[in-house]
Amino acid sequence: MISKIKVSLDSDLRRKYGVRSFPIVVGDIVKVSSGKRRGEGGKVVEVDHATGRVSIEGITIAKEDGKQTSLFLRPGDLRITKLDFSRDERIRKIKEIAAIKKITIE
Repeated sequence: MISKIKVSLDSDLRRKYGVRSFPIVVGDIVKVSSGKRRGEGGKVVEVDHATGRVSIEGITIAKEDGKQTSLFLRPGDLRITKLDFSRDERIRKIKEIAAIKKITIE
């Protein structure tokens, strides 16, 4: 069984939802918090559960033949700045967690 990859939330989201980390999915907006790409960010394009890496739109690396390929980053180097709530199950889960911590979410 492949487990979900959890990524830390930005400090604003932590206060808003009362959650430190949340499973990342395609569509979330993230920011790189450490490494050479620190400060860069964008939309999550692919989540590879087998290797535990995340690909972000606009962050690429040049191959030897000159072609650009997606750079996969470790989830520990990322912070979620905006959650994608297009799936009802994610809204339900964050509301459940917030209710336990007595936080109201609109």
